[in-house]
Amino acid sequence: PGRAAIPPCEIGLVTLDDGLEVMLVLCPLLYEREGTPYMDDQGNDWPDNHLRFARLCLAAAEIAGARGAQGWQPGLVHANDWPSALT
Repeated sequence: PGRAAIPPCEIGLVTLDDGLEVMLVLCPLLYEREGTPYMDDQGNDWPDNHLRFARLCLAAAEIAGARGAQGWQPGLVHANDWPSALT
């Protein structure tokens, strides 16, 4: 579910050919757009980056707390970039 100004999302689960399972945050309002994860195709920061990265972190925190739809809980969360710091 969403929280405050953070819209809700769905969590997708994809199994790759080698058996690795990958969870995806599906929120078209925030992520289906041209450009990079950080900037539009003109090189400008997305004006809603704070919401985009808060959505990512909220989804990761929910999954880490075993509150995701899959009921799986990781032993470790690796957050390797500033947008994932809130996780």
